[in-house]
Amino acid sequence: MRRQLLLALILSAVSLPLLAAVPLVDPQPVAVPSGLDGKDVSRGIRTGLTQRGWIINQETPKDIEATLIIRKHTVRIHIDYDTSHVAFKYVDSTNLDYGLSKDGQTRVIHKKYGAWMQNTVNDVSRALQLIAIEKQK
Repeated sequence: MRRQLLLALILSAVSLPLLAAVPLVDPQPVAVPSGLDGKDVSRGIRTGLTQRGWIINQETPKDIEATLIIRKHTVRIHIDYDTSHVAFKYVDSTNLDYGLSKDGQTRVIHKKYGAWMQNTVNDVSRALQLIAIEKQK
């Protein structure tokens, strides 16, 4: 009886991280409001990222690499941008259960990643909209 209980506890502890993993889907690109130049877009992205504590590792006139650290979790993303769109792509992570699904066809990651990315996308989109309104004045 004890052996079965111990085995059940071990199996549930091993499979628990897999239960928290969901398919990793990069967010849809954000449309850039008309009238913004490359510097405006870069400023909007940086403003949106810093609201959630992202650290900008590298930046060029067309892309940004950023890292988010939350407790023991770390995620790094790559952001491609121009004056028409901003695209977010997963690069790598630590302690976020990243891997492939059992069938080996789907990337999976901790369920919180999707919410973190959606918040970041919303923040960047809002920052770009505010810059566009600012420029219209």
